[in-house]
Amino acid sequence: MDKKNKIGVLLPTFVRPDFVRSVVIQLLAQSVPPELICVHQNGTEISYDWCVKDLNRQQVRWLHSPEKLPQSEWYSRPLSFLIEEECTHFFWVDHDDMYFSNHIQEGMDTLNQGFDFSVNFYAGLLKMKPPRYFYKANYPFTAHGPGGMSSSMCFNRAFAHGLLEDLLKFPEVFYADNILTLHTMPRFRCHVSQSQPTTVYVCHENTVSSSSWLADADNWSF
Repeated sequence: MDKKNKIGVLLPTFVRPDFVRSVVIQLLAQSVPPELICVHQNGTEISYDWCVKDLNRQQVRWLHSPEKLPQSEWYSRPLSFLIEEECTHFFWVDHDDMYFSNHIQEGMDTLNQGFDFSVNFYAGLLKMKPPRYFYKANYPFTAHGPGGMSSSMCFNRAFAHGLLEDLLKFPEVFYADNILTLHTMPRFRCHVSQSQPTTVYVCHENTVSSSSWLADADNWSF
């Protein structure tokens, strides 16, 4: 990997220290690890930064907003931090999904082909309703606006500046990835990848956009 690259990850989290610890460990175990992981916790008065402190890694920076924020600010605050830290490439990560160890490598390979932005049309899909679960390895992910699974998105610095501008400009749009889809993507060279997925969407109780997918758990086939 080019030493001039500085890879940053924006990782919002809300009342789930167990999830965010798992994802940070997955990011630190990447074949191409990021230089910075900016975790942004919002919605609780007390910080749970303790959940990653023992990892003792300089890569992890923790932002804490005690108030409950709109989704646009979940992402705009860590994105702004990473831009100020002069990151060149950015990975959009959600705290309750899973990331294979080649996730950042694959994203960087795609961006280095001349794209400003990439998202993968396919994802692994894991439905969890204990004691039952269902996993599909290559799921065509059409539930998110950008043309694939939003947790697989990555982009360069120019796109990051454009996205930050849009997140601040359109806070009334509930889902932050819809702001990206409607306002940022049309201005840049974007790629919807058909490659093997490096992310797994985890559908569980209290998932913001997919809790209803668990209703037919008795009919899942393994």
